Amino acid sequence: MSAAPGDAGAPLPWHRVLTLLADIGLFIGTRSVWTQAVTHHLVLAALISVCYVSILVTGVLTLTVRSTRSLARLDLVVLVTAVTLALCTWALNHNGGDEGALTTQAARELIAGHPVYGQAWPWLFHNTGIALTPTIGGGYDYTYGYPPLAPLLTVPLLWLGHHGAPATAVCAGALIAGSV
Repeated sequence: MSAAPGDAGAPLPWHRVLTLLADIGLFIGTRSVWTQAVTHHLVLAALISVCYVSILVTGVLTLTVRSTRSLARLDLVVLVTAVTLALCTWALNHNGGDEGALTTQAARELIAGHPVYGQAWPWLFHNTGIALTPTIGGGYDYTYGYPPLAPLLTVPLLWLGHHGAPATAVCAGALIAGSV
């Protein structure tokens, strides 16, 4: 019996190892996200549990499949599982920190035609629970001092809300796009 067209037979060992490493890497941080979700977001906890099953099954299958095509399909399963976990993590932790809040505010100021640099926005952090990054002088920086690409990419996502959600959505989207 001959191999199917485009199927080069048994997968190369390095392909198996890379797929297995990518699959095992999905365990990193998954437990803490599941623990966070299980208390208040049961649908996300169930989805993360399905991802756990996917990681385990894919790991076993990566070691046992006999064809390159089957291993390529498992690569796709690992990618889909990674994207699902990234989206679940973003859904649980979408506000980000002080940089996300400052980037979102910079995007709002940008579309309003106001200056972005050198403007202090201390009111962003009152009663929000967002941790601030201390400066060397012992204070906090309430101004936006980063390159302009992040606010430009954040502008189309301002509809996602306040604080850092639009900025963190850009980061999550870039991570997912880079992974794909």
